[in-house]
Amino acid sequence: MLGWSDGGITALIMAAGYPDRVQNLVIWGACSFVTQEDIDGCEKVRDIAKWSDEMRKPFIEVYGEEYFRTQFSLRVDAVSLYLNEFNGNLCFSTLVKFWKVKSRAEYESSCIKGHLLAESRLLGFSLLLWSHFS
Repeated sequence: MLGWSDGGITALIMAAGYPDRVQNLVIWGACSFVTQEDIDGCEKVRDIAKWSDEMRKPFIEVYGEEYFRTQFSLRVDAVSLYLNEFNGNLCFSTLVKFWKVKSRAEYESSCIKGHLLAESRLLGFSLLLWSHFS
């Protein structure tokens, strides 16, 4: 499976829930938890009027300005909700069942030793390549 961003989160959940169906996993730009630092970053870009024209234009062309502005702001609210209501857990609790670890630190350590092939703020990694789930 390949996954980027939310697709990466979906791939992680799929691999954890159905390891017999996933032989290889390549994800990037995905995370299983959010931190206050992530929320602070989201808040800095919430107002799309402050974005460069180059960044904003493709989204507005596809979605229209008002719709995109509203939906992006709602996404920032949703990310904040995960931190405030679920201790930052996007899908970490699903993953720890599969990888049989008790904490983020233990999970980070096990991944970094054998499977992580890029810089890490695991589980907020940039790139993870993982083979042979079953």
